[in-house]
Amino acid sequence: MAQLRWEALSVANIAVRAVIPAIQASANGRLVAIACRSTIRAQDAAARLRIPRARGSYNALPANLEVGTVYVPLPSLWTGFWARPCSSRAGAWPPSTAG
Repeated sequence: MAQLRWEALSVANIAVRAVIPAIQASANGRLVAIACRSTIRAQDAAARLRIPRARGSYNALPANLEVGTVYVPLPSLWTGFWARPCSSRAGAWPPSTAG
């Protein structure tokens, strides 16, 4: 089974208490990085959750080609804002409407 490589784009409680542990417990999910606006908070979360990389900026994410999936536990306004650069990095924006 192929491994799905994730990055979490926040250290929100829902991410660190529920979603990240679920990804780590899955058979094919691997969290490779976590990002936060604060480098210290990102590093702290990465250390606690055994995540290899911590980023002190959301801007570093779109250039990270090793990540296949991005979890964005931000308020709705920011989810849409960050979905575009993450998707376009992978050549997936705009979303396909072909059926």
